[in-house]
Amino acid sequence: MGLRPAAFGSLFSGGANSARLSAAQARAEQARLAWRSSVLAAVEEVENALAGYNRDSRLVAAQTKLVGNAEESVGLTRDSYEYGESEFFPVLDAERVLLSSRQELAGALRQQSLNFIKLSAAAAGGIGLKAAAS
Repeated sequence: MGLRPAAFGSLFSGGANSARLSAAQARAEQARLAWRSSVLAAVEEVENALAGYNRDSRLVAAQTKLVGNAEESVGLTRDSYEYGESEFFPVLDAERVLLSSRQELAGALRQQSLNFIKLSAAAAGGIGLKAAAS
């Protein structure tokens, strides 16, 4: 019984098989690291968007309270003017403060809406964004 050529081929190609195995393992490790990096980036994006949305929620609540206080101030200064207890300038100042606080509230609501959109996009992983953009 002689040794067949196929047996010699498999004996001498052991180094090539080992090299192919090492290359496959390296590609698998690269793919794992790329996946891990993508997951960590996605988690960070969601956390940042959620933090922004929560921060804006607190700001909207504070601005809403400020608008309520400004509205009360306008009412009090108008009453004071109508009863002849003060001039009209305090009414104008109170109206200016009310307008300013309403503008600030509108800006806070806008920013909160933008952060909600960012949060939704981050949580969805970008699903449907290409269709919505066109």
